Amino acid sequence: MSAMDLKTYLDFKKIKVADASKDLGVTKAHIYALIAGTYEPGRKLAVRIVAWSGNAVQLSDLWNQRIS
Repeated sequence: MSAMDLKTYLDFKKIKVADASKDLGVTKAHIYALIAGTYEPGRKLAVRIVAWSGNAVQLSDLWNQRIS
């Protein structure tokens, strides 16, 4: 699976926001803010999302700036 943003990943895997928030230990509002791009996750959450998605969602997909 190639890299994708969080919303695309949730849609592709048919994962509900409520389930993602529970798995990642954050609120549904937090996930919605990540999807909308109004919030960038901190380092720990970003690493959790990458691992949780099996590397389908990459750090560069979560942060506006390119990660080197």
